[in-house]
Amino acid sequence: MATITSLAPAGGTTMGTRQWKACPVLFSNTIDFAAALAAKGSALASSDVIEAIRFPAGVLLLGAGIQTIAVDDATTLTLDLGITGGDVDGFVDGYDQAAAAAGDYATSLFDTSEIHTIMTTADSIDVLFATLTGTLTVGKIRVWALVVDITGELEPGLAQVGA
Repeated sequence: MATITSLAPAGGTTMGTRQWKACPVLFSNTIDFAAALAAKGSALASSDVIEAIRFPAGVLLLGAGIQTIAVDDATTLTLDLGITGGDVDGFVDGYDQAAAAAGDYATSLFDTSEIHTIMTTADSIDVLFATLTGTLTVGKIRVWALVVDITGELEPGLAQVGA
């Protein structure tokens, strides 16, 4: 099993500088399997993990999912989406990426253990290759997450830093 971290956006977190306070925001990251192959430096395999979206502590994850952007060339490929070290398939369990068409969404969303997850430490939402047979060299998915900042840093009466 390899963890590929270089595909998450540069600068640490995709969450930005928290200028999106007090409302749900949709974050997404397109994962290119050709780029993952190059980053790993060897064949992609079952149990590999791709870090998709990083986020800081103090956020509420309302949900997350996968959309197929471009079809892949694997014989079989099923994907899980969750938090490595926690519930690895908490958001998506067993999405059949190999059978998906461009534009399809994972339908196995929202394992009840992950709905409305409060992140108390910085972490990431990760894609796990639950099964992979054949050679995976092409294809793209978009991982999305609906997130709310719950730190309370901009509650009424508090000074707004940088305002």
